[in-house]
Amino acid sequence: EGQARRQRALERAHAEQLGALGESGVAVRPREAEDRHAAERREEVLRSAAADAAWEAHIAAAADRLRRRDVDLLQREEGRAGGFWEKVGQGGQALRASAPPAFVDLSRKGLTPRDLDVVATLLRTLPPLADVRALALSGNGFADAGASALADAGAHGALAALERLFLDNVGLADGGLGELAAAL
Repeated sequence: EGQARRQRALERAHAEQLGALGESGVAVRPREAEDRHAAERREEVLRSAAADAAWEAHIAAAADRLRRRDVDLLQREEGRAGGFWEKVGQGGQALRASAPPAFVDLSRKGLTPRDLDVVATLLRTLPPLADVRALALSGNGFADAGASALADAGAHGALAALERLFLDNVGLADGGLGELAAAL
């Protein structure tokens, strides 16, 4: 009985060395192990491709929602009495120009967080604004909520050429300033 036990132990050790011991403890031929490995790899590749496709669909849907939101926001703001365009006056014309200046001055216009959402949307959606190198927003009381909108624009690739951002007397706390710094 001891000799038979040693023989079985040797056979098991040999099968483990080949890396071909099946789940049931029965030795599997190397070709069967290779086939199983190939099938597992194909399954892994298919799962990865399905996850990539789902992620791409999610990103496309989110981008589409953001585009619709931007269009809706700008259309609503267009005719709003006391809204963004009325507040910025001539400064707003510079934003709409086909070649806006490198320096955009929206200082002391009474801009609110809602108005900064419009500014962020314009920065994100109007290609000519990608070249803005300096943006002055000083003297507006938009605080952290407005800074958050601006940070969102920066996180979406707007303000890539920005070198100077003037934010004196806008009511920023550490949280809003940190969010802006992280996005830009």
